[in-house]
Amino acid sequence: MGLEQRSQITDVQFTASTSYDFSTVANQARLNNVANGRMVGAWIPRFKDDQQWIQIDLLHPKNITGIVTQGRPGHNQWVKSYIVRTSLDGVNFIPITDFGKTTPLIFAGNIDHETPKTQIFGQKISARFVRVYPVTFETSIALRLELLGCFVPAVTGTGTTSTTTQTTGSTPVTPPLSKFLVTFNIWSEAFEL
Repeated sequence: MGLEQRSQITDVQFTASTSYDFSTVANQARLNNVANGRMVGAWIPRFKDDQQWIQIDLLHPKNITGIVTQGRPGHNQWVKSYIVRTSLDGVNFIPITDFGKTTPLIFAGNIDHETPKTQIFGQKISARFVRVYPVTFETSIALRLELLGCFVPAVTGTGTTSTTTQTTGSTPVTPPLSKFLVTFNIWSEAFEL
């Protein structure tokens, strides 16, 4: 989604529950970020509890398909497990769950501070806001991350585009690509394309 590049996701699009100090603010959480001067190259919250979170505002709803995480560069600090919650409005956050379940899915995090760990969600999630809540960690909560996904509008029978979502359980999801293709095939047959 472009978290690594400041030209795509700006510093102000990162927020967090807390930061340990000015050198560990949320915008330090870009995947592959490095320590630079007094900046440590990772987000580190002030407290070591399960109420801490980091949030990315994508400005518009996007289809999120996964996440990549890392720990603090050069230090034995990383997140071992975490929960992801998403929102379209920035107020009502829905946890990513297993299909048909209501309990938040706990994702396996990193096993060291440097190796990226990728987690692919079982479905596309339509969201503007993405929050990551660390659950367990090594030494201290320290996180760098990237979101996976894209914005792909669906073609409807009217020739217009839309980003229709449906709700499965408590998590909004985008219909699979096969539904887009069926819609296109029906539309193209009607107009003999």
